[in-house]
Amino acid sequence: MVAVTHDRVFLDRVTTTVLEVDHDARTVRRYGNGYGGFLTAKAAARARWARQHEEWRAEVARHSALAESNTALLSAIRARPRPPSAAPAPSAPGRARTAR
Repeated sequence: MVAVTHDRVFLDRVTTTVLEVDHDARTVRRYGNGYGGFLTAKAAARARWARQHEEWRAEVARHSALAESNTALLSAIRARPRPPSAAPAPSAPGRARTAR
């Protein structure tokens, strides 16, 4: 039997399985243990998403701080004067030097 309703009391009394159709993700998820099982699984998924989102935000903050500190170090390195180069200038590419 299939029932489509918003009556939560009815769903809790009658269902053994809930199918959730997600149009955006184009998926169908099956939840057992009736409407209560559906609510429990959805709450667990929401908590898992919130935890993963906070971990992601902490990682972004860590990367931003790392980039900021490395930007300051790179600016300090670029600000140093360069010593004159004693190396000879390279020859043009594709030309071989021959000894005579």
